[in-house]
Amino acid sequence: MRLSANRMQTLFRERLLPTAADHVFPGIPELLSALRASGRSLAVITNRSRASAEDLLDAAGLLAEFDLVVGGWMTPRGKPHPDPALLAARLLAVPPEDCVVVGDAVNDTVMAGSAGMRAVGVTYGVDRFERLLAAGAGWVAGSVDKVRSLLFAWRAAEGGVSCCSRQ
Repeated sequence: MRLSANRMQTLFRERLLPTAADHVFPGIPELLSALRASGRSLAVITNRSRASAEDLLDAAGLLAEFDLVVGGWMTPRGKPHPDPALLAARLLAVPPEDCVVVGDAVNDTVMAGSAGMRAVGVTYGVDRFERLLAAGAGWVAGSVDKVRSLLFAWRAAEGGVSCCSRQ
């Protein structure tokens, strides 16, 4: 059965948004707060529309944790091309080589590599370990705690900034 765009929007607003906070992986709000408290700049890079991305982040209680939401509406090409990641880095005034993309999909890791950024693939989302690694993820984490340890290890070593991405 195919759903019309209007029906999809209605389902998004009536069913997903009211339960968005329930779909946030445990530990993510605390990780984002800790990254912000440590001085990190954070961006979401998505292929969603601006309205759906911001509405979903807001409903999940996460929008305020991010400095920036970058989407396909802002660049000529979306993920997996590097354009959105490079735009996020430029707007945050962070060199691409100091950015880390955390993503759950092959498109995220391909985008990161093409933009000259590090990529951490997470297996608690869309793609599996092997696919993320084959697509260029330098590290693959199976838990939020592992992501936290990687990001804070880089911070201690280099003072980097993270650009967090989700498909």
